[in-house]
Amino acid sequence: YTIWACCGIADKLPACKAIFAPQTYERIFTGVLHMSISEGGIANLLPRFVKKALPCHYTIKQRIDAASYVGTDETSMAVNSEKHWVWTWQISLLTFIVCTDSRGFKTIG
Repeated sequence: YTIWACCGIADKLPACKAIFAPQTYERIFTGVLHMSISEGGIANLLPRFVKKALPCHYTIKQRIDAASYVGTDETSMAVNSEKHWVWTWQISLLTFIVCTDSRGFKTIG
């Protein structure tokens, strides 16, 4: 099984790429959440969770875009052995997170 997570440029529909091994998610569910779920179960549920989360994702982006002041930061992360950047933009009650292969204007513009 391959686990997929959304990565992409902030203003475009995220493209899905493999990020973590299924065992990583299984350990989170069992070790942290105390829920037993198989790797296959996680692989089947994740695309539905992504689809349900996208409207909220875009609402948060719109609210942050409209804010007068925004805090931001980025850090690097390996995605399939390639360097990507995890960006955060934050206002008082909301945080918008994007993973992209760009550290430049393509992402923040």
